Amino acid sequence: LTLALAIPAILAQLSSVLMQYIDSAMVGRLGANPAASIGLVSTSTWILTGFSMAVITGFSVQTAHACGAGDFRRARTALRQGLFSVFVFSLLLSLVGLSISGPLPRWLGGTEIIRDEASAYFRIYAAFLPVGMTGFAASAMLQASGNMNVPSITYISMCALDVVFNYLFIYRLGMGVVGAAWGTG
Repeated sequence: LTLALAIPAILAQLSSVLMQYIDSAMVGRLGANPAASIGLVSTSTWILTGFSMAVITGFSVQTAHACGAGDFRRARTALRQGLFSVFVFSLLLSLVGLSISGPLPRWLGGTEIIRDEASAYFRIYAAFLPVGMTGFAASAMLQASGNMNVPSITYISMCALDVVFNYLFIYRLGMGVVGAAWGTG
């Protein structure tokens, strides 16, 4: 039972982390400056994601407790409140991210040659945050209810789509770093 629950959860987390490496690797093929622009703001994207994931975790734990107790009415309430709260919280973080996206690369010590691309990447990432985090919340709620397969399939599909869209936007459309942000979004 532990393996049946753990393996899909592990695959989901691995594919989520893998998406960040995909961006870096695909942009890295464009050269040092594009790779540096993503690297410069990567910790800032992790902060936005991390804060949102903390909210997601809080609501998914409530959902899991309610499901475990057989109180599905309470679980549905936690689900609704969780999805709404995650969306609103990540929307606020998105607005903060959008407002600081211009000066952020300078604050982080980025050289002038990479600031514009770093700023653009962070801006697009921040803009997609509410939709992405609400999707992660939905997957977490499914996991909390005991459904490990759908979130695992969803995360793996997202990873595959990230490769496809990154390839399309970065290489085929020649959008570079901005294409990586759009592909991930």
